[in-house]
Amino acid sequence: MQTKITDFTADWRAAVKEITDRIFDVQSFISATITFKTPLGPDDNPTVRIRAVEIKDDTLWQFVKGSESSNQPRHEAIRTLHGLLITHPVETFHVQTADRDLHGRITKKGRVLISHSRRKLNRDPSKTRAHDRDKDYPLARFDSAKLLRILGIANTDGTIKPSMNAKYRQVNEFLRLLDTTVGELRKIGARPLRLVDIGCGKAYLSFSAKAYLEATTQITVNLVGIDSAIPNHLGL
Repeated sequence: MQTKITDFTADWRAAVKEITDRIFDVQSFISATITFKTPLGPDDNPTVRIRAVEIKDDTLWQFVKGSESSNQPRHEAIRTLHGLLITHPVETFHVQTADRDLHGRITKKGRVLISHSRRKLNRDPSKTRAHDRDKDYPLARFDSAKLLRILGIANTDGTIKPSMNAKYRQVNEFLRLLDTTVGELRKIGARPLRLVDIGCGKAYLSFSAKAYLEATTQITVNLVGIDSAIPNHLGL
């Protein structure tokens, strides 16, 4: 038992160092999402999102948890991050930089699993650092216009229907959670992935997940939706 604990401690220290190095590499860091095994406060939110922001020519690190956010200078942000990673059990983490992504999770048996994936086209960190920039929605990371029209979330001109704003936010939040597994999926190479949704209803999340995974992993996704009665609202 002592050996297992020592192995996890060493592996986790190495993971914390890599996470920290990437998040505080000001030249390439874009964003990070860390999901913990237990909520971090009274609002039952287990996820913290981090990004670099430019305010008055200074680079600050923004921590977002639920509706709360704070912008911190480097030294303070390092203490905050280490405090979170050391005192709260982590479930998954995803760090995006200009040219690669870092994905990781802690298994139930206490193993630290980490994967790396390189980007075919480098991202420009400066384009994501405006303090009042638009929210980084996963549905905006690929060409989702046709998908949103078919699902009935967007109008023919591409604007989100007012009545579907809540659904649009729900789909994006689901894809953010799904995004933490993308690095693991890349390990299967070019083999098709079967995605099964039991109780899919109108399949907003199912079709969005298929489109997002295919766009971000270049893996073919075969979707199976199961429900007692699936309305043919998509004309499929």
